[in-house]
Amino acid sequence: MNALVGSPASVFHELAATRYMSAVGLMVLLYDHCLTFGDEVRYIWTAPATYAKYTFLLNRYTVLCTLVAVAYEMCGFVNTAFTDLFIFTCSMLAIVSVGIANMLILQRVVILWEHRPIILQIMTVGFLLSFSLQVGSMVLTLLHVLPSIQWSGPAGMCIATKSSHILIAVWASPLVFEVFVLASTGLNALDRPRTLELPIIKALHSDGLGFFLAITCFRVLNLILAALSRPSLTFLGVFFIWAMTTTILNRLLLHLRRAECRPDPASPDDDDADGDISDADTETELWDRRRSRAISPFGLIPLNGKRVSAASTLSGYSDQERGHARGLSEELAPLPYVYHYRKRVHDPNVKPWD
Repeated sequence: MNALVGSPASVFHELAATRYMSAVGLMVLLYDHCLTFGDEVRYIWTAPATYAKYTFLLNRYTVLCTLVAVAYEMCGFVNTAFTDLFIFTCSMLAIVSVGIANMLILQRVVILWEHRPIILQIMTVGFLLSFSLQVGSMVLTLLHVLPSIQWSGPAGMCIATKSSHILIAVWASPLVFEVFVLASTGLNALDRPRTLELPIIKALHSDGLGFFLAITCFRVLNLILAALSRPSLTFLGVFFIWAMTTTILNRLLLHLRRAECRPDPASPDDDDADGDISDADTETELWDRRRSRAISPFGLIPLNGKRVSAASTLSGYSDQERGHARGLSEELAPLPYVYHYRKRVHDPNVKPWD
């Protein structure tokens, strides 16, 4: 497709829509940064030194800075001699950001399955397959499209005069990994034992399936826009969807980290009023709460390979509880790790719908 498709008026309308959609995505991401900065300082900055912590912060601020640079370019304040370099840099940063996001999601799914080796292997294969396909197709797309990208004075921004069908593969590749994520999350909720008060929908919601579905829907939208093969629509949803998927991922991980650090709702006053809880029970409760399994990637083994410090693990607790837990860490032996899954035994008296 060697020329812009459509009348000049429709092309300029589509280019204006690209500018406004990118601005909306930047505003949503920036507004979310302002709302969640307090939680980031409290729960992420004080978290153990893990790969998840540093990749999360790297992705969070790289996307924001890149979208600010894109907004600066779309306002016309850019040297036209660096158009190709600018598009190439933004494209590769977007691919790296998608890879980081999928890697953090992979860790969350593996945590849901309690670090089962087979799940880790399956998810890793899906991630590597998806990421390698996306990198390869993006390189081919840039080789095909970059020569046709030029600066438009009337539009005041970089425009593409030629589209490529390989762009479909760029946005279809992450969906391979999304299929693995959605399938494994759904199977985990179905296989995990649950009480009558916890329906399957609530279990899926607590596992983050809603966040995963939202990210998948936005990536499908990118795929649909790429399938239209209109040069003026090449960047219509790219930066907007990049901002939205990053916002959703940040919200998911901060929500999980907040729940991970949240103390028990029962207050010390209630325990004292009841008088039924002995000192030994209180000590065991504090130790169990300190050693509760991670529900976010930030609670995994730190980079130094040592046990997570009490200051990082108990960041959501009071000073009194922290001191009590530190004293108990040397007195109580570590609890054995037990999977919550049990081998199913056929019972002829139980019906499938029971």
